Amino acid sequence: MNVDKLTQSISSGQVGPVYLVTGTETALNQRALAALRAIVPADQQTMNYSRYDLRETDLDTIMNEVDELPFFGDYREIVLDNPDFLTGSGSVTKQESAINDLVDYLQQPATTTVLVFMAPYPKLDARKRVVKALKKAATLVETKPLSEADARRTIRADLAQQQVSITDGGWML
Repeated sequence: MNVDKLTQSISSGQVGPVYLVTGTETALNQRALAALRAIVPADQQTMNYSRYDLRETDLDTIMNEVDELPFFGDYREIVLDNPDFLTGSGSVTKQESAINDLVDYLQQPATTTVLVFMAPYPKLDARKRVVKALKKAATLVETKPLSEADARRTIRADLAQQQVSITDGGWML
């Protein structure tokens, strides 16, 4: 799925329990994150939206939080940045127990929690058990670099939403 399809899916009320955003295109990663953040209304985000950098927070801490119910809302959203244990170079030995807990969770994720993995890596280690379980359970959003034609199409669509048209000779309001 690409970012535009993700945005359409969320705006039509189709919310999955787990998302995996993978790829190196920073602008698309940010758009995907903004679309996913819209799942929890702005007035509920203080209590129902959490974001963790896995270079600074242990996976054990997050696994304790995934089963908590949302506070006066439909969903609780947890975003995990830099899950390097999904790559070949990431360390899993210190977190092996938490990774096993994650694999178990992915088999039956909570319906009120939206777990988002922001993996800005060119590829994941498909041999790992956790990656297999994540790909099976998650809605995959790919943010690989755009071709020039795709980039032009995306820019034109974004500008059209803002009532700005662009031609080869310049732009018009």
